[in-house]
Amino acid sequence: EYILGWSLPTSIVKRFGSLKGFLLFSSQVPESYQSLNLEVIDSKGINAPFVVEYIKKALPPDWENKRILILGRGNIGGLLAQNLKNSELRLMTRSPSHSNEVNYSKFSEEVSKAHIIIPTLSLSRETASYFTQEAFFNFLRSDVYLINTTRGKLIPEEDLVRFFKNNPDAFYHTDVTDPEPYPKDGELNLLKNCKITNHIAGFGDEYWQELAQHIKSKIQNWL
Repeated sequence: EYILGWSLPTSIVKRFGSLKGFLLFSSQVPESYQSLNLEVIDSKGINAPFVVEYIKKALPPDWENKRILILGRGNIGGLLAQNLKNSELRLMTRSPSHSNEVNYSKFSEEVSKAHIIIPTLSLSRETASYFTQEAFFNFLRSDVYLINTTRGKLIPEEDLVRFFKNNPDAFYHTDVTDPEPYPKDGELNLLKNCKITNHIAGFGDEYWQELAQHIKSKIQNWL
């Protein structure tokens, strides 16, 4: 009646005729799950502190004097903005409520001004539409520093390779790729201005204990 674990293809989930609920160990809920007649509980927020610490270590040494653009005010984006003491920081959100927050209507304009860009968005058709050549890559500074800890499919690899190959002063630091693990002969590995880690950002020493407590608190409602 209930599944605990990582997301499965919708075609498999539908085979469980008596399924009532799905508790995901990840924060990403597939869009296709919205059509399922069952309760889906994700683990948003559990990995946020660990991802924030990863991003802070990935920042360039002079980040305090640079204009930083965080895309998304979710658990990770909001916590990251609180942790970075930078007067030039901008946080992009649908509903701005502070002086350093901006609406997505100014997406390309803010991208063009940013020295450091950090997407903290979940993957969907809407969020992927932001990272097109016309709205994103055409506006990037030639020395931009891009840190990606979201999903490898969020930003098209062919556009990433083209931009960072043509702009050697820019730098791409990513913890996510498509596929994972990333092949040794992949095009991103051929770039000198690219660093890849293997999806480790959200897994600090205490992550699994935090996840276990989260699971226990949620499944009590199902028992």
